[in-house]
Amino acid sequence: MHKRGHGFQPGAETIPACGGQFPSTVASERHRRRAILADEMGLGKTVQAVTYLNLLQHLYDDPGPHLIVCPASVLENWERELKKWCPSFSIIMFHGAGRTAFSKELSSLGKAGCPAPFNVLLVGYSLFERRSAQQKDDRKALKRWKWSCVLMDEAHVLKDKGSFRWKNLMAVAQHARQRLMLTGTPLQNDLHELWSLLEFMMPDIFATGEVDLKKLLNSEDHELISRIKSILGPFILRRLKSDVMQQLVPKTQHVNFVSMGSEQLKAYNGAANEYRAICEARTAKSSGQYPQNLVGLIPKRQISNYFMQLRKIANHPLLIRRIYSDKDVDRIARLTYPKGAFGFECSLDRAIQALKNYNDFAIHQVLLFFFTWFLLISCFTSY
Repeated sequence: MHKRGHGFQPGAETIPACGGQFPSTVASERHRRRAILADEMGLGKTVQAVTYLNLLQHLYDDPGPHLIVCPASVLENWERELKKWCPSFSIIMFHGAGRTAFSKELSSLGKAGCPAPFNVLLVGYSLFERRSAQQKDDRKALKRWKWSCVLMDEAHVLKDKGSFRWKNLMAVAQHARQRLMLTGTPLQNDLHELWSLLEFMMPDIFATGEVDLKKLLNSEDHELISRIKSILGPFILRRLKSDVMQQLVPKTQHVNFVSMGSEQLKAYNGAANEYRAICEARTAKSSGQYPQNLVGLIPKRQISNYFMQLRKIANHPLLIRRIYSDKDVDRIARLTYPKGAFGFECSLDRAIQALKNYNDFAIHQVLLFFFTWFLLISCFTSY
């Protein structure tokens, strides 16, 4: 473990595999200004990126503002990691309700030329995909800020340079001092997609222009291929798990036993006793006595079904039919069948038999859906 200073939350630690060389390498060679961190999944790309932003503030007096663009599904994770590792940072989630709340304020501050009221602004890729008037205004507001670093997580979504997302994000990021990409899969299908990422990062080096990119990437010229590899090398930092295996902490497993609730235990014991009685009665009928070992006398499929029912109860007692008796099922079927709940081509007997195979939760869902829908239709027809 390595403890981190310089503004990290007290007690926060990273292992070497997650700390990586990315923060110090990029921070110490800022003349590059752009890079793709392409570590394999699970090696802590997010923590490395957050560490890098923290180093910019404490080693180079660069507090931002920084723009982090990522899928909506990981926005909260980014916010959580930033608060953990950079507690001194002011963070704004510019997404959903947060975007609505801050949109006008940020736009007016940007127009007035005021400094950014935050260190990090978190936005989703969706802001750069849609053409609504509100999102166009939000993108204009983002263009007014002088970004220190534009960091793009899951950057492989920018593999199509002709997409609306690629062009809109480039319009915001083109004047940033630094652009950083995080992706565990920089090469998904072909080299053209990787080239799109590189062109986004460094258009002055990788812009295709009049170059026949297809011919270039399909070339068998070994000297040309070596030159391309030498050009790409300094800009793509990638580690595999096999590279850092010795740095990983030993894997530990903890088994926690969870006790059943009283009703759950009652249902479990009741089912076990019922299945045992059925098996004993069946084998006694065939052999004339109660055997000590039922295994081998009962079909394996039947035993498997019994264990499946016990497993369901262990997960939740509502996954079997225990509350609704056969009489209840018969009554429910007769109430819902005339209204077409099972389809008019299905017979009543077949509907009753099908409902008997439902668990308590499924029967409850049938009742809830059918009668709610029936009441709603009744309300509409009454008007």
